[in-house]
Amino acid sequence: MRSTTCTDNVLRRQPARGGYLNLNGAAKTPARGGAPWLLVSYMQGEVDLNHALAARFPNMPHMSIFREGAGQGRFAFATLATQDGAAALHLELDTATGALECRFILASMLSLRFHVGGLSKLDRRYWLDVMRAGDGDPAFLWSQERWNTDYLICSAHRYYTHLFAFSPLQLEAAARLTPEVTRRLLDWLEGCWFPAAVEARNEAPASAFVW
Repeated sequence: MRSTTCTDNVLRRQPARGGYLNLNGAAKTPARGGAPWLLVSYMQGEVDLNHALAARFPNMPHMSIFREGAGQGRFAFATLATQDGAAALHLELDTATGALECRFILASMLSLRFHVGGLSKLDRRYWLDVMRAGDGDPAFLWSQERWNTDYLICSAHRYYTHLFAFSPLQLEAAARLTPEVTRRLLDWLEGCWFPAAVEARNEAPASAFVW
């Protein structure tokens, strides 16, 4: 019987579709179809993914403000921002498809846009569950295309959350969220992705106390 490895544990935590980190046939370069080197190292148990990503962005903007925008038809909007307004993260969500667009803005001068689409309900639910747990495990928000399209890697901790966005066009962005902003962001996303489930949960009668 072979021993359980870090890779085995991570694979078991991924959903069968979309979030599954399958490195079979991964190229040695981060071209289309080949996993980025950092993910290969992570799956082989060689690096701490959270630490490695945080080291790339040692001074991430601290998002402490969350504002939900007025929806327009099937589209929902939200904004995360720093206290001084120097940096912001604008979110646009298509409630019909579940696709999420993240626009990182710095000093009203630079903007990077990431489109995370093709997400199944399993992809979205799994990501929400890992984020709600808040134990620091990397939460991959991507489709079955994985690293060949834009995707997010997030990690929710007790006092902060890191949110990283990646594109196969070699673009990256990052932000640090407060616990309150994280909670409101997850509530907003769940309400957009699973409105019926949220409504049913809110309407469920509270359990009576039994003495």
